[in-house]
Amino acid sequence: MIDNKLYVAVNYKYPYADRVDDLRQKALIIAKTENNLCKEISKMSGIKKTTLDKYFYRFTFKQIRQAKEIIKYLSLYITRNSLIPEEELKYEY
Repeated sequence: MIDNKLYVAVNYKYPYADRVDDLRQKALIIAKTENNLCKEISKMSGIKKTTLDKYFYRFTFKQIRQAKEIIKYLSLYITRNSLIPEEELKYEY
């Protein structure tokens, strides 16, 4: 509520989907393929590779706890494996 008006986030069903997608795109620059990315995140986190494949395929992240956990591990992966700061990672067209 702001000034007695109800404001709803545009992506209220999946509030962290945009952040996860942004980090996933940056991590894919380093990992090259989603399969490699899922393997590496699985090694770091203990989450099964197939579970990560499903998360990235469906890309819904309804459970906020899981979305935050994936964000944490994607950020950690980028930090450990990139010489370029996260903010500067982007695809060149």
